[in-house]
Amino acid sequence: NDPVYVEAARQLGEWMLRQGRTPAQQLQAGFGRLLHRPLSGPRLAVLLATYRKAETQYRRQPEEARKLMACTEATPEMAALTVAANVLLNLDEVVTKE
Repeated sequence: NDPVYVEAARQLGEWMLRQGRTPAQQLQAGFGRLLHRPLSGPRLAVLLATYRKAETQYRRQPEEARKLMACTEATPEMAALTVAANVLLNLDEVVTKE
């Protein structure tokens, strides 16, 4: 991805982190901010699976989380939220508003 998209995803992920106590709440908040409606159950499940897969990967390879986030204090959770935010930012509904 272009560095601008990664930075946008990082900023959205950081915002999402402050919006809820659980990944589900955080993902709902991010989706709601972008599309002004709640995320449906099946779509939330897919996004949660993406988040959990990324979190597991970054727990195994914390240096990759720091590299993605471009900071030494990056956590696996924050990196996983950045990945999920990137998915949200690339949804057709977000990119193409009709």
